Amino acid sequence: MLPSINIALVKLSIFVIHIHIVTWTIKICSCLKRKPPAKKIEVRHELKRLNKEITPKPVPTSSGSITTPSCPADLWAYPLAPTPPEEAPPSKDSKSTETGPKKRSRERRVREKEPDSRKLLPYPEVKPPTLSQKKRRERELEKEKKEKIASGFYQSRSDEDDTLEKVNSLKEELTEQSRKLRCTKDKT
Repeated sequence: MLPSINIALVKLSIFVIHIHIVTWTIKICSCLKRKPPAKKIEVRHELKRLNKEITPKPVPTSSGSITTPSCPADLWAYPLAPTPPEEAPPSKDSKSTETGPKKRSRERRVREKEPDSRKLLPYPEVKPPTLSQKKRRERELEKEKKEKIASGFYQSRSDEDDTLEKVNSLKEELTEQSRKLRCTKDKT
């Protein structure tokens, strides 16, 4: 193909792409310019009727950018629900027949006791063991040790390795050390 034909094809494809972009932006702009009809919404809140006509605000657009509303206007028409007042949950212990000063005094006692029971300490108090506690613990451990030795469960010197491997390895170490010592003595 000739270079002039390639250039013509490139220009033609750019022109087609440009036409598609223009038609696409026109479609989007025409969609944004349509205004929905005003809605009449009735909201019932605390025995009051609120009649409001909601008209969506026009969307500002600049020549080259398109913006969309972040939240639909219908949502702003509904008032928020009132927050319920904070009440203490009724206790199961209290009887509904009690009224007057008896009930009030019982509630006061319960309130006074609750903070103490809820009080949380960061760490429990730790005391070091006394001499008598230490001695008692040592006696208990010795007693357990004697019982285990008598039953055959515990060996008095179980920490040491009494296998033949240990003996052989010690002999090898001694021979190596003795060789090194002999070599150093001979050199001097």
